[in-house]
Amino acid sequence: RARARARAPVGAPATWRAELNKSGWYVVPSASGEAIVFLAEAALGLSSTLSADNPGLRKAPTGFDSCVTTSRTQPDPAQDVQLTLDGRQVTFATGPIVEIEPPAVEAAGSSGYARTPRSHFLQKEYLLYREGQARLRYLVKLRI
Repeated sequence: RARARARAPVGAPATWRAELNKSGWYVVPSASGEAIVFLAEAALGLSSTLSADNPGLRKAPTGFDSCVTTSRTQPDPAQDVQLTLDGRQVTFATGPIVEIEPPAVEAAGSSGYARTPRSHFLQKEYLLYREGQARLRYLVKLRI
């Protein structure tokens, strides 16, 4: 998780990411090149979707528990790995990063389809505004 800066594009939430490469932007390795990251569970509840910056956001919108950004890239879902942790199936995104086409949505008053606006966010982020929505599960030691 990374704590967003005060002038961040989405306010100041606790931020979770599905991609280690994005989380790595916030990791400072030791002199020996080792770093620690957390593998955490996030209770998203009902999520509001964001596709553009909103620096004034200080909590999830009314009626929502969290926010999830749309993204322009994602790990290739065909290469996801399933592991059993504490008796539950958990999916880990392990594939190479691929571009995502924006979904087609029906245009109002049109018989065709129009593209939704392209997301401002490169990677998907999960934004929690209450610390109690997260549970740290594992420490992972990496050599960077």
